[in-house]
Amino acid sequence: MAIYKAKSSLIHEWPTLHVYDRKTRTSDVHGEYIEIDHEDILHSDHAGGRAGRTYHADSIWSYALRHGDCPQRLYERAREFGHHIYWINQEHAIISDRHEPVQEAVSIWPGQIVRFQGRFFRIAVAANDNLSLDSCE
Repeated sequence: MAIYKAKSSLIHEWPTLHVYDRKTRTSDVHGEYIEIDHEDILHSDHAGGRAGRTYHADSIWSYALRHGDCPQRLYERAREFGHHIYWINQEHAIISDRHEPVQEAVSIWPGQIVRFQGRFFRIAVAANDNLSLDSCE
């Protein structure tokens, strides 16, 4: 496990999801922050509710590389149409009788500073119980 992904404590435990705090790092400019990447499952209960919601952070570059597209072409297209370059997607939930392996998630909350793909962002609340990445730079 990379040192930036070190867990500090288990804060929620459900049959298919364990939510951990991630140890913080410190930046002279941005103060305390956590590192996240596009493979992390992110969890927030900012909208209330017993179990909260899960999310994934993503970017034009991660998306392009996963789907075999040209990152530069997608970046230019996103800028042309005014689309986000970095974002957080809310994950879907499925009710099932299948037993799934336990997944681990990182706890995030509105106002928290995160570093994603080398850039600093503040987690912000968006419409429809969503979250967004607001640039701190």
